[in-house]
Amino acid sequence: MAAATSNSSRGALVTWVVILAILFVVSTVLAFYANAERVKSVKDLDEYRNKYIPQIITDQQLQGNEVALLKEARKDPNLNLTEKTPVLTVAIEQRKQLARAITGRDDEPGPTADLATQTLLAAADELKKANISDAMPTDNLVNAVTVLANLVTARETRIKTLTADLLAANNRATSFEGQITAANAAYEEAVAAAQEKATKDLDAANSDVEATRGLVAAIKQATQGELTKSNQSMASLAELVRTGDQKVKELDKLVKSLQFRLNELRTPTQGPIMQQPDGRIVRVPGTDVVFINLGAGDQIAPGLTFEIFDKIDGMPTWKGGDDERNDREFAGKASIEVTRVGATSSEARIIKVRPGESLSEGDLIANLVYDPNAKYNFVVHGDFDLDNNGKANPNDGEVVKRLVTQWGSRLQDGVTVDTDFLVLGKEPVIPIVSAEDGDDPLIQAKIQEAQEALDRYSDIRAKAKELNIPILNQNRFLYFVGYFDLARR
Repeated sequence: MAAATSNSSRGALVTWVVILAILFVVSTVLAFYANAERVKSVKDLDEYRNKYIPQIITDQQLQGNEVALLKEARKDPNLNLTEKTPVLTVAIEQRKQLARAITGRDDEPGPTADLATQTLLAAADELKKANISDAMPTDNLVNAVTVLANLVTARETRIKTLTADLLAANNRATSFEGQITAANAAYEEAVAAAQEKATKDLDAANSDVEATRGLVAAIKQATQGELTKSNQSMASLAELVRTGDQKVKELDKLVKSLQFRLNELRTPTQGPIMQQPDGRIVRVPGTDVVFINLGAGDQIAPGLTFEIFDKIDGMPTWKGGDDERNDREFAGKASIEVTRVGATSSEARIIKVRPGESLSEGDLIANLVYDPNAKYNFVVHGDFDLDNNGKANPNDGEVVKRLVTQWGSRLQDGVTVDTDFLVLGKEPVIPIVSAEDGDDPLIQAKIQEAQEALDRYSDIRAKAKELNIPILNQNRFLYFVGYFDLARR
């Protein structure tokens, strides 16, 4: 019984040993197979990574912020993507969205960039042709759009200013129409009253004529002899007058001929000189300073002032006359004063800028007195009121003369054929006094002195007009030399 049990246990043990051996062999085979598959998978993975990953993204980029942003972008409802959408697909959708934003079409990014660049270059070229902008960026769409937006804003501001000026002009025109209507009504009323009075006077005159016809006939008969002698004397005088008129016409023709020849010899100051700029602004580095294209070789010095005119609108047109109501036509949009002179350019500070205006490269600068190639002859006459307080000051005339001489021109004592410009101060006023004060010798002397000053003033102005010499009043002269705002300080 014991032997049977021992044999049974030994058989069981052998069985388990065999089973374990089989399991070991199977597990070993499976382990070798699994290891072979793992090695193959690792090899395939390495080949895949070496073949595709470097062409699309690096390991450092996989761990960087860009991939995280692309994953976050999958939540953008405008892209219509899911949480499992590959980040490369997200980037492609973003590029397409950018293309649509730039061109409005679902173009590929490459053609879109080319189209944007071509459009940008075309816009820059058109702006340069129109003299609107010389600084249009051609390498940056954002900066280009910013420049265009600034240009549009500046143009809108300009349009608003012109619209306001037009409205003001229309209002003034409406006011003038009302005044003209009232004046016409008053004129018609005055004409009717004058016609009525003339009719009454004519009737009275006709009555007087009828009453005196008889007397006239008697006087005519009595004076017939004397009339015959008078007619003979008048005929002689008429011949003398005719001969004198003929000589006057000949002398007048000679004077005009001499004036024409004289004008051919004189420098034409009314047109080209008064409308020719002296230079341009070449740089605007800030709000208080500009640089101009005139330097030491152009004979300028610190303190020289210029008036600034827009490069598009140009210089104002000289129409002649000395009406003070038109002075503002010759004021530029700004005034500058030279502070530092360089070899070929100079630095200048901005004295004043007209509201709503700004300075830019290419704007024109002008000073009537200054000219590096010529010295003009000026006549300065009268008293001036530079601070516009209503009182003329003889010392202000010396300031005007100093501006002429220190900026390169010459002064003359009186108007001659060599005079280029006449600068007139305030017209002398003859004081009005009462009858009692009129007997005072001192007051009579002042009146006589004022009358003589007015006569000299009128004679100088008349001679300048006769010789076609431009006449500048105080304000117009100050505008032409860029000194108006400094004079008022």
